[in-house]
Amino acid sequence: MDREKNFIPDDFYDFIVIGGGPAGAVFATLVAKEGYKVIVLEGSKFPRFCVGEIIAPTAIWRIWHRLGVTKEMMDPLFIQKWGAGWITPNGTQFNFDQDVHPEDSRCHAHVYQLDRSVYDEFLLNHALDNGVTALEEARVEELFYDENGRMNGVSFERHGKTFEVRSKLVVDASGRTNFIPRKLGIRMEIEELHSFACFAHWEDCKKDQGKNAGDVRLLFTENDLWYWWAPLKDPKSSIGIVANKNVHWDEYSKDPEAFYEKWVLNHPFIKKRIENATRITNFDVVKTRINQASKDSALLTNFHARSSEAVGDGWVLIGDTLGFVDPVFSAGLHVVHGSGMILADAVIKGMKENNLSEGFIEKEYHEKYKEEFQDVLFHIQGWAQLYYNPKFVDMFLKWGNRYPKIRDMYIRTFIAFEKKAIKEFSKFFLKIFKNVSHKSGFKLSVKK
Repeated sequence: MDREKNFIPDDFYDFIVIGGGPAGAVFATLVAKEGYKVIVLEGSKFPRFCVGEIIAPTAIWRIWHRLGVTKEMMDPLFIQKWGAGWITPNGTQFNFDQDVHPEDSRCHAHVYQLDRSVYDEFLLNHALDNGVTALEEARVEELFYDENGRMNGVSFERHGKTFEVRSKLVVDASGRTNFIPRKLGIRMEIEELHSFACFAHWEDCKKDQGKNAGDVRLLFTENDLWYWWAPLKDPKSSIGIVANKNVHWDEYSKDPEAFYEKWVLNHPFIKKRIENATRITNFDVVKTRINQASKDSALLTNFHARSSEAVGDGWVLIGDTLGFVDPVFSAGLHVVHGSGMILADAVIKGMKENNLSEGFIEKEYHEKYKEEFQDVLFHIQGWAQLYYNPKFVDMFLKWGNRYPKIRDMYIRTFIAFEKKAIKEFSKFFLKIFKNVSHKSGFKLSVKK
């Protein structure tokens, strides 16, 4: 995918995109399809190791269609998942399979488990095929401004050389690197969530057979942490731990690899699956970068952060740069892809009207982004806080098993991402929480 090492970029592009992940690739592809000149500056070398995610075709189908990426192109690359399950310490299980309204043409009975190293490279290659200039190992260093204070370019280092490029708009799709938010001091951790994640890929884990071989499991514990088990394309699987930072950070920061090995062997479900398996990813990068982090900043491992501003004079944020709540639910990539598409539509309109002002981008992009996704993120932020209260989760999942209406709302919320279901489920969830929270001693705090 990469351009040759001696490639010299032009001095000016219509759009500079910092980051070549899904948000940047979606935006760049859609804009380039309209004939505009786009450069993507990706700091890593693809394929890059990244935590995988589940993605629901119901939530993202229209974006794939616009990109020109069909279902037939996706199926050979990624494993289909026909079900999932949640397991509490008390043994309560909530499972679903093929009941995601198969009679509804808007819904599919499966989701995809993505190997992000494959998927991200796939999307960026697709951007290249559509005329985007995409450079790997291009590390953005500085931001430039014109005489009126409008951001109009960046400098970046690549293969020992430094380049400067200018543009009409700088788009930050750098994800949790948060390049512009860190430069401008507008990155904020989500105070209500205090967790970090560590994960690795394994080969030859023991998997279920048949259609349920790809089923994801979320495993809750009473140890201020929870696990994900996510089979990938054979022979790989992803196993992750999300832990309470206030409880586990000191142990983790001393030796991330030892922490991970200790806790993956602590859960009987995981221990059984990895008996004859081999871990194929290491923690070398984590060990190197963890020295740059602290209990408060959690530079590498904290999933929960947002930016206080989304749009400025000459710049805009998309994808995880705007904010990220939870590493498991499909909403992560759903929101990432959606933000790229909404911004693309906004700037295409702006270019035709010769207007890429801060006010225009705020109205045509950020307001529409909030209308589309704020309820989703608000709901998931509240739900994520409950992962560390196994008694509440146990009760909630029991109710899901007992009452079909609750089960239906849950599936339509987290699989189909229907707006009506999200609002109904959020109201129901908060009502139930208020009635039982005094018994559990748990506090819920969610800010929009």
